[in-house]
Amino acid sequence: MVKLNDASIAKALVIGETGSGKSTFINYLTNYFRHGSLNNVKVAIPSKYRPHITEHFAHNENNVSDTTQSKTDSCNQYMFNDDRTNRQYIFLDTPGLSDTRGAKQDDENMTKIIDSVETLGGIAAVIIVVNGTNPRLTANMQNVIARLRGNLPDVVMDSVVVVLTNAKRHEANFDLKSLELHGNVYPYYMQNSAFSQDAATWDQRAMEVGLHK
Repeated sequence: MVKLNDASIAKALVIGETGSGKSTFINYLTNYFRHGSLNNVKVAIPSKYRPHITEHFAHNENNVSDTTQSKTDSCNQYMFNDDRTNRQYIFLDTPGLSDTRGAKQDDENMTKIIDSVETLGGIAAVIIVVNGTNPRLTANMQNVIARLRGNLPDVVMDSVVVVLTNAKRHEANFDLKSLELHGNVYPYYMQNSAFSQDAATWDQRAMEVGLHK
């Protein structure tokens, strides 16, 4: 991991519990920046239904079929060039928290996260990925946010992006107030269908919807 102090590069930390959809979010970012489509899906991180990567980033994934285990064991950088703004963006993907291997593993993961942020030369934003079907954060995740608040500048934690996966805006159960953040919270709602379902099934369902309009 290379230390980057260039102020022109926007750097964001991506955190979330195991199974929240962090890897899917990174894949969605990859498709945005690299102009993917339903017929030409870009895959940065392999998953059960998208096991073959098309974009070559360093990553360390475990069993991609088991959503109860953290797939990412280390912090990985994903750098994108945005030809719309002529800027570069780095997203620091992190090990899933509330790890099924226990509290000791969570402590190790938190140490990795804080060390990686320092190595990166600081960050400008925090992105919290949450399963939008859940009503609130777990106690463990609340503890993680408290620890981040103690290790990151206040200006970073004052503006947080919350990605609510598996949910549309009107369907999300998650209570943003449960984050207990005192600054600005910017929610983003993301459906996971393109990566969490078999492609043939997804396409067929989409065609059926189109036929019955």
